[in-house]
Amino acid sequence: MKNKYLMTLSAFALLGNSFAISAEIPSEMMMSQPFIEKLEGLDGMVNRALETFNVPGVAVGIIMDGKVVFTKGYGFRDRTNSLPVTENTLFAIGSCTKAFTTHVLGQLADEGTISWDDPVIKYLPEFRLKDEYAAYHMTIRDLATHQSGLPRHDLLWYNSNLSRHDLLHRLQYLDSSSDLRGKFQYNNLMYVVAGLVIEKVTGLSWEEAVRARVLLPLGMNRSNFSVLDSQKEEDFSLPYREKNDSVEVIPFNNIQIAGPAGSINSSAVEMVKWINLQLSDGTFEGHRFLKKETLQAMHVPQVGLRMIVEEFSNLFGYGLGWFTGIHKGHYYVVHGGGIDGFISSVGFLPKEKIGVVVLTNSDSSMMFAESLSEAILDRTLGLTSDDWMVEVKEKDEKIKKSLACSSQESLEQLNKDSSIAVETARPIADYIGEFEHPGYGTITLRTEGEHLLLSYHTLSVPLSHQCYDHFTGKWETFSGIIFNCSFVRDHFGDISELHMPMEPAVEKIAFKRKAGNELLAIDYLKEFEGIFEGDLFSINIILKGNQLMAVIPGAPDEYALIPEKSSQFSLKGMQGATLHFTWADEKIEVRLQTPNGAFKFKAK
Repeated sequence: MKNKYLMTLSAFALLGNSFAISAEIPSEMMMSQPFIEKLEGLDGMVNRALETFNVPGVAVGIIMDGKVVFTKGYGFRDRTNSLPVTENTLFAIGSCTKAFTTHVLGQLADEGTISWDDPVIKYLPEFRLKDEYAAYHMTIRDLATHQSGLPRHDLLWYNSNLSRHDLLHRLQYLDSSSDLRGKFQYNNLMYVVAGLVIEKVTGLSWEEAVRARVLLPLGMNRSNFSVLDSQKEEDFSLPYREKNDSVEVIPFNNIQIAGPAGSINSSAVEMVKWINLQLSDGTFEGHRFLKKETLQAMHVPQVGLRMIVEEFSNLFGYGLGWFTGIHKGHYYVVHGGGIDGFISSVGFLPKEKIGVVVLTNSDSSMMFAESLSEAILDRTLGLTSDDWMVEVKEKDEKIKKSLACSSQESLEQLNKDSSIAVETARPIADYIGEFEHPGYGTITLRTEGEHLLLSYHTLSVPLSHQCYDHFTGKWETFSGIIFNCSFVRDHFGDISELHMPMEPAVEKIAFKRKAGNELLAIDYLKEFEGIFEGDLFSINIILKGNQLMAVIPGAPDEYALIPEKSSQFSLKGMQGATLHFTWADEKIEVRLQTPNGAFKFKAK
């Protein structure tokens, strides 16, 4: 998915004439002379761009006048073994997948199976959000146009082993940063929900529906939904990233959990078929995919953008799975995609029937794929300047610095100084344990050698002590995100919560400390049963199954007791209330701590 956590690569010399890819336009394209003249010098420009941006390889596809005129690979799909990129090399296309999801929704709308303005809850009754109004009024159109009110919350799903239905259930615990339809906020999770709508109404998985309704009819037979499947093919690209001033292969990241938002893998030769469909009236080679007006509705703004990133200031709207804008006076429809080791761009000029796909195998340059695509568009429009590389390189560096959250010097210092400091406010063992959030799940803290290590999903981060109960860690994903972790104490001075900025658009996420298994044992819980009398009222503690319950005479509800630590429980449904048990003269005493004060009770 096109992601803000991207950096640029460093020096890597490639291309020249070291392997056999012809610098001539392939004869099988059968281009007319005007097309040949417009694309003259294209190979040289792409080769220079690869060297300038230190990208190992790229595949390019071009459509002019509604005809596929060019598909070709440059550079390497595997540097170590000198395997070249071809027009058939498979790349992860990231968020360019979103348009495939909206395409199937459009087909279902054309068939009368759904309506864009149907509420999501009509098809997914279990759909819930913290904002109850939004949950009951959000439409399929809102999902597709990023108007849910929720910011990205990408770390919820990234590198997790959750299912799509797990994600659906956890949405109700995520904070919004806007009202429903309050503003455009790019959100991959809402596209997962859109995929679940497709599954519900078709009886097929999202993958099966996209394959049957789009890929196979278009002849996109090698395109797939998992990088695991790509690696079974003969011609696929490895993912690359800049690390320590060199370009290195990184592990594939299988993001099928977020498939409807960004898991498709494809090639230049197959993606030009997809662009050709976008430039049509909804038909391809005699097969009707969409009504003409449905396809056109996808390519026009459904919501306006207030772009704050000057590098993408030519974009002013978002349609149904596509950004819309102006490219040098021409109406422009485009979507980019980025996931570990890959950045892509698919764009077209509907009126001129010109389209370009650029697929790259490096995630370290945010600007490269889209800028190369626009430079190729310029050539098709008769503009052939290569000056864009210097300007874009400068913008790329600017983005990298702004997203790094800190200067390179501080990052290097953090890497050097990630051991546990002796000045920690309390013994390091007090920070060890599991901390849980109902939406984001569990974070585990443990020691490894001299480090306090934070683990979340499949990612691990060594933490560096800053001051008091505050630690910092650098998460080695995309740009290397800096996390500031704060431990919070309860009324008794013990560590009770871990606060982390998992989503910058909302307040820090509070992870509550989980009780150990010994605090859930039946024999342990039985010790706290009984009636406890106070000056104002009494509390009856009873064990139901494996759950302690507090019954207060006259209160309409029973309160579940949630173990927090030895002899201490919180009361579910009573914010900020805890019960602390102590033994005096072989009798149990209870202290009820609430935001309004403390109350003492003795065993009857």
